[in-house]
Amino acid sequence: STKDTNIFDNPFRRPYTMKIAAASLALFAASASAFGTPKAPTFTPDATKFAYGLPGSIDPVPDFDPLGYTVGADYETIKEYREAELQHGRVAVSALEKNLLCVSAGACMGLLSVQSSSGHQSFRQMAVS
Repeated sequence: STKDTNIFDNPFRRPYTMKIAAASLALFAASASAFGTPKAPTFTPDATKFAYGLPGSIDPVPDFDPLGYTVGADYETIKEYREAELQHGRVAVSALEKNLLCVSAGACMGLLSVQSSSGHQSFRQMAVS
């Protein structure tokens, strides 16, 4: 008995398989170049501007430095202050969220008695009013 050897029975021997593979590879290579390393925006410090012209100064008080930390500070020091301000701000926001969550839940995992803490009572009164 002779086996019917049709080239369309084997998916790897189909005539259009190679064309599809080549087209897919070309599309993949073209789309992969879109995900290359992006170019970072270039920044040139300007000593004549507030905080060397770093972005982040907003209205209504554009050059806000009430304690004068930036007066006489070099560019690297300003960048360190900026990073510290971001980190401490994030920690403060997360601490406030945890505090509000504990007050709204009544107690924080049973470790904190909300009724006995005057600070937590003031948060509860603010939430109610």
